[in-house]
Amino acid sequence: SYRLSSNLIMTADSTSARIIETSIDPLGRWTTHTFLGKRGQQIVLICAYQVCQLTNENRGRKQSLTAYAQQRSLLGQDDRGNIEPRKAFMSDLTDFLRTGQHNQQDIILVGDFNETLSPEIEGLSKLCSELSLCDLLFQHTGLDNFSTYTRGSQRIDFCFCSDRISEACLQCCYEPFLAPGNKGDHR
Repeated sequence: SYRLSSNLIMTADSTSARIIETSIDPLGRWTTHTFLGKRGQQIVLICAYQVCQLTNENRGRKQSLTAYAQQRSLLGQDDRGNIEPRKAFMSDLTDFLRTGQHNQQDIILVGDFNETLSPEIEGLSKLCSELSLCDLLFQHTGLDNFSTYTRGSQRIDFCFCSDRISEACLQCCYEPFLAPGNKGDHR
């Protein structure tokens, strides 16, 4: 059956030879590549999309055409229709990542989460706290007061990772909006 997803991971050149597994969340919310690193260490790269919060502003749109509506429908087909799609996303993603950590895999989680990191331990903040994931770009740049979406004013796109990945990272950045090759509305 067809599942709409806005996630894509492309791996090229010699790195593609290190892929040992790929997967797609059954509801289309994330895509993964698992790489075999040095000394047999596995690294899971997850590209995720969390639907926007349903607000009064976007309630008037043709709701049957939104990603939120699709997620609600798919959850209903799985007998989980009583769960709000964003709560189901966080719960399911946390379970998926916990399984990877239980299997001694390092994690790199990138995505459009349509939420900011909050000082309260909920949503993304709770996920990072429970799984000991760090905000890679903040840790390396010290910057967090900027927009990652052209029509927004805050960061809603993130890269979280295991400590071992952060320690191994030499450089990282957000590209500027409309950088060569970036035709999207996120960076």
